Amino acid sequence: MKHNNRWFLVLLTIMSLQLAACAPKSAAAEKISPVKLEEIEGSDFKRVILTEKAAERLDIQTVTVREDLIERKLTVGGQIMTVSEDSALSDNVTAVAGGIKEALLVRIPLSQNELKI
Repeated sequence: MKHNNRWFLVLLTIMSLQLAACAPKSAAAEKISPVKLEEIEGSDFKRVILTEKAAERLDIQTVTVREDLIERKLTVGGQIMTVSEDSALSDNVTAVAGGIKEALLVRIPLSQNELKI
């Protein structure tokens, strides 16, 4: 009787494997790309579009864009000199200052990039 039970188990195993092979194939899980790249016309750059889950995972937050006027300022250091009549620079200073006997001259060293500002 033990011999018959073994054959029955072997036969039952083979039949179950055959039935499993006849089952319809499961649909392959469709891989969803978390990012999509789009060309930007007239540029070498690309626009990145994320799925909602990808943006959530990266904790990306968006805000509205605004425009503000920014006043450009440059702080520089200089040297203040007094120029009297007997100074070598007196001819240049009196021409600019309009005949004033003593004037102040401010010397500020600037680089070419600072002059463009």
